[in-house]
Amino acid sequence: MSKIRKGQAPPPLQRAAFSARFQAHYSDPAFAAEAPALSRLEAIAWGALQEGRKAPRTQPAGRGFADGSHAISTESATARPASTAMRRWTVATRCSRKCATWLRPCRRCAPASSASPTRA
Repeated sequence: MSKIRKGQAPPPLQRAAFSARFQAHYSDPAFAAEAPALSRLEAIAWGALQEGRKAPRTQPAGRGFADGSHAISTESATARPASTAMRRWTVATRCSRKCATWLRPCRRCAPASSASPTRA
């Protein structure tokens, strides 16, 4: 019987902890003059976190998806062609027997003439 996993998600971030993490990125004294602006940005970021706005800029997924009208982030849509090309490249460079070796055939799959010599 399967065991149910419990307690995997961390507790929600509290406002004070969020503020400390946000301000830690701007601990350089050069940012001191812009403290009010940073506080306003922090409030905007906190609101986005509370409302779950992970991807505020979205577009329809389009062709190649089960639901082409589903909204995906613009960043994901921009990165998809490159990741698809990389996936195709890695599949094309795998060993002919689909073993775990990439970029060159494994010893079992390499032709006898190109196999590396073994020591006796």
